[in-house]
Amino acid sequence: MRLAELAADLGRVASSARHATGSEAVAALLEESQYFIEWAAAGAPVEVAEELGLPGLVAWLVLLLLVILASWRVYRQGQRVGDRWLVGLGAGLLCSQVALVIHGLTDAVTWGTRPAVVVWAVWGVAMATGNQLIAKQAVLECSGQRDPASKTSRGLTRMHADQKGNPCSSAER
Repeated sequence: MRLAELAADLGRVASSARHATGSEAVAALLEESQYFIEWAAAGAPVEVAEELGLPGLVAWLVLLLLVILASWRVYRQGQRVGDRWLVGLGAGLLCSQVALVIHGLTDAVTWGTRPAVVVWAVWGVAMATGNQLIAKQAVLECSGQRDPASKTSRGLTRMHADQKGNPCSSAER
């Protein structure tokens, strides 16, 4: 019985292929067929690897790690200075990434669909806020003020130092 149904489906593919392009005809008939199974990736990393290949997966994972680190930085800075809004923003950003990772292990709904814009927007907010904290720390150190919450005098601005090791650029002097 199943073999006869499959043969009939293949016959419809052959007859309708004359009237439409091959891929359109096959796609339309396969969607109607009981033998058609739509395969989806098992999770977000698998979907990213399938769409972008191994280099794309590595880049996506690096971005995810950077966003998690920026979210953690926002959360910790909020705790250090006692800013409840900054703590809440950091906690929200961090928890959203934890949810993305946990949910992404079993489903890939946030990749390649309309909700993907939300993930990129959250990633943008996390990175922008983290970078603003680094810039604020650099300005405080260059102006001679020391952030009371900072554990070291050169804390986050070490990466902004010029060749002489001065965290303030010559343009700011």
